[in-house]
Amino acid sequence: MDKLKMAACGVNCNLCGQYKVTAQQDMKAAEGLVDWYRSQGWIGEDEGAEAVMAKAPLCKGCWNATDDCFFKCGCGSRDFRVCCTEKKIGHCGECGDFPCKHYKKFAGEAYHHKIAKEYLMSLHTKPKVALVTGAAGGIGLLTAQKLLEDGYTIWCVDKSPIPKKLQGINSGVISVQLDLNDAADIDALCERIVAETGGVDVIVNNAGYGQYGPIETVPMETGRRQMEVNFYAPVRIIQLLLPSMRARGGGRIVNISSVAGKVYSPLSGWYCASKFALEGITDCLRIELKPFHIGVSLIEPSPIKTAWSEGAKASLLEASEGTAYEEFGRKAYGLLAGATGGGAASGADAVVKSIMKAINAKNPRPRYLAGKIAGVSVVSKAMLGDRLFDTAMNSQLK
Repeated sequence: MDKLKMAACGVNCNLCGQYKVTAQQDMKAAEGLVDWYRSQGWIGEDEGAEAVMAKAPLCKGCWNATDDCFFKCGCGSRDFRVCCTEKKIGHCGECGDFPCKHYKKFAGEAYHHKIAKEYLMSLHTKPKVALVTGAAGGIGLLTAQKLLEDGYTIWCVDKSPIPKKLQGINSGVISVQLDLNDAADIDALCERIVAETGGVDVIVNNAGYGQYGPIETVPMETGRRQMEVNFYAPVRIIQLLLPSMRARGGGRIVNISSVAGKVYSPLSGWYCASKFALEGITDCLRIELKPFHIGVSLIEPSPIKTAWSEGAKASLLEASEGTAYEEFGRKAYGLLAGATGGGAASGADAVVKSIMKAINAKNPRPRYLAGKIAGVSVVSKAMLGDRLFDTAMNSQLK
């Protein structure tokens, strides 16, 4: 690169800050970016390279970069890079050396092109947007609070009113009160999200409840409602918001399942069915969306101390009292009450921690177990097999 020409322009490169750029060099780079800028909506269809230059002038080195442009510090950091031409080293992001004493041989001439692209994205990208269902309390409320702290605009959805304390944290809270059993309301919600915020970057399907009771005595209408809220609603939300998420270049989908999506328990047939279904469709979705840079994860909590348990216990008694399962139901109630209210139950923060890992991880895991006994439950079921596990379950109901 001709340093005299660079100095003559008098414009510092926006990325490295080290070198000047000439109009000729910058225009050449900008011409190759017109289509990309238009696709991102950063310039109009009638605008060209001049508009690209006005957005972010970069030196030639920052556009024409090789893949091996980092010095590698012995401490493991990649947070310092090489200047475009003079191959100088900045401060190491971890150990602070200048220059770093432990680096691999320099193999490039400038920043990686990806770094330049990420920089440009940061100039134009709008604040990230998340949708959290079941956000009025427990896991959903804590998740919304964490995302707000991270600068997200949050769509908080729940059939109950969203607490005013959450709305007071940040003006970025958009509260919507609706019942996820109503497909028309879900469609209207997603249309509004796309219209007002251009879609979302993160979906946390947290809303759900536990319908317990003997499969024989739980009315089919009640069972369908369980499937509608715990399974069909999250899938419909994903269907409607995926086009805009794909257009934003990627995102994260986090479906809150349960260990009940892997491990059955007495009188939990409808609840287990909803979670087993959610697990299966999430696994398929994860593979389908990988080419679009959309990470999909399941969170599998063991018993958690939230209002969920009260509804589950009430439904168990209602469906079993006065039936052939009444005695069995009382024993199952005691087992459920002990699991959700005793020392084995965890706080909602244990689940939120896993949710945030799934959202922020560069390569999120397919599943995150959460809670004190989540691992024990899943492993014991796998090791014992169906017959021995059935025996263990029955022994707790005698």
